[in-house]
Amino acid sequence: MNKSHRKTAIIIVTIIFCFSLNHSFSFQKDSIILPLVSKNYTLSNPIEITSDSDFSSFNGSGAIDDPYLIEGLNITTTKRYGIHVSYTTKYFAIVNCYVSARLAGICVEYVVKGTAAIVGNICKNSYETNGKGIVLFFCPGSSVMKNICSDNQQLGIYLAFSTISFISNNLCNNNGEYGMVIHYSNSSFITQNICNENSDYGIYFAGSDESYITHNTCSKNKGIGLVLDYSSFSILINNTLDNNSDCGIVSLETDNCTFNYNWLQNHKFHGFYLNENCNGNEIYYNNFVNNNLNGNSQAMDEGLRNLWCNDLEQIGNYWSNLEGKKSYLVDGEGNSVDYYPRKNPFKYESFSNGDTKETSFGFVSSIIGILVYFKRSKKEICIKKEDLLIE
Repeated sequence: MNKSHRKTAIIIVTIIFCFSLNHSFSFQKDSIILPLVSKNYTLSNPIEITSDSDFSSFNGSGAIDDPYLIEGLNITTTKRYGIHVSYTTKYFAIVNCYVSARLAGICVEYVVKGTAAIVGNICKNSYETNGKGIVLFFCPGSSVMKNICSDNQQLGIYLAFSTISFISNNLCNNNGEYGMVIHYSNSSFITQNICNENSDYGIYFAGSDESYITHNTCSKNKGIGLVLDYSSFSILINNTLDNNSDCGIVSLETDNCTFNYNWLQNHKFHGFYLNENCNGNEIYYNNFVNNNLNGNSQAMDEGLRNLWCNDLEQIGNYWSNLEGKKSYLVDGEGNSVDYYPRKNPFKYESFSNGDTKETSFGFVSSIIGILVYFKRSKKEICIKKEDLLIE
């Protein structure tokens, strides 16, 4: 193994190891979203790998401490994929590549759990109707970090049937529909991503229970900032939803989630909306600022038994239109009330603006709670590939 390959392999393995062990407790407010190694790309034809033997022309052995490396390439093509990896069992990493293709820049499918890492790539301008930057399909335990996936016809990053995956520090801006879509990928960590100025949603979760969603920014999207759809038992902490054209967060058919320390600001409609099939959710320690200015309440709750304050600590949410009232009424058939509205905004740690996060034992409890959630048995979900967004 040459020195350059060894150095890159060590970086990749260290990132994956530290991320999997410590990510829940480590939030880097000075994170920089840039390619990992360098921008000195080598021109390359599209890469198609359908078995372990196809890795033979790349550096590495496929071991966890010496993954195969697809590194430093510029692939601009009219073919369906720039880099396509499927049906492999060895460890590999796609690092520091610039990829533009017709359907998806990078597509990884049906690989063994925990073997795929996609780090520091730029995937832009996939131009078919459902063009995407990065696609992972049946790739559990994958790591997707520090990639730029912008200006694609449909969306930036698409994760499907890939449980316990790590999606962190990615930039998904200005895509034709969504910044990021997470489908049927339970127990995934979605952290420190920026999904701004997309033509519909910033981040969309569907059928992805027990997800951990923290420190993401969804701003100036033309639809909703973040949507949870059939994604129960998830934890959303310290996300920023700002100036999206519709609502900040929308929860549909989603139960028993925790929403703490989120900032919801400047939305035409409600900052937070829960439909009639959302029950047992906890929504407190959040800031609601200047949402739904033409209405009475900045949130709407159509569900049952959703809690808008912490009775033990006697703290609810901050509402910019509280106007001296002792309680805050939430719109909707749920007849929900924040009995302990806060007079001043909560403060946050933010990797985008440098503010200081206000901590609480509830935050640590949430971390512990998700470790318990991950041990819950998972239901088998049967769905055809053609029913999803990917071809």
